[in-house]
Amino acid sequence: MKKIIILLFLVLAVLLTACNKKNTEEELNGFIEDFNINVQETDFPEIQEEPTQEKKQQDELYWQSIYEVIEEDREFEIKIKYDRRDRIVGYNVSIYGDSDFIHFEDENIKMGTIVAKTLGLDTELFEENAHYYVGNFNFASMDSHEYEEKDYIIQITENSDNLSGQGHLIMDFTKVE
Repeated sequence: MKKIIILLFLVLAVLLTACNKKNTEEELNGFIEDFNINVQETDFPEIQEEPTQEKKQQDELYWQSIYEVIEEDREFEIKIKYDRRDRIVGYNVSIYGDSDFIHFEDENIKMGTIVAKTLGLDTELFEENAHYYVGNFNFASMDSHEYEEKDYIIQITENSDNLSGQGHLIMDFTKVE
């Protein structure tokens, strides 16, 4: 009897893992498909294929880059955040480049707007919050701005290094559980 119960638990665990993986793949494919539709209205390229980069662990999360565009003066990257059970728990937009360019360029906020639209969020609300943050950014405190909409906490942060002149604008979309 004990063996049957253990066997049932193992079968259930395998089924749940397979179901979770399928849901994650469907969500990722849906994100890529919707992103590619939304990006057509801009000069940014589409995501060309499913991610092939390995997931990298940082603290309790796993990250996987699915989009990278390198231009002369900046680099755009979109990463998917996963939990230990391989569920998507958020999306991250990172823009690297010259700190003055990162801080003041509307084109950089546009990438976050595309992701917000892809996730079904209010793009006007996102842009208001992003412009509020950029307009009130304090280099001395390196603070961030955060707000919540629907099932996401959106955090906008900028890290700039005045010595190197390099900046990093981060727009993070984390699912609320």
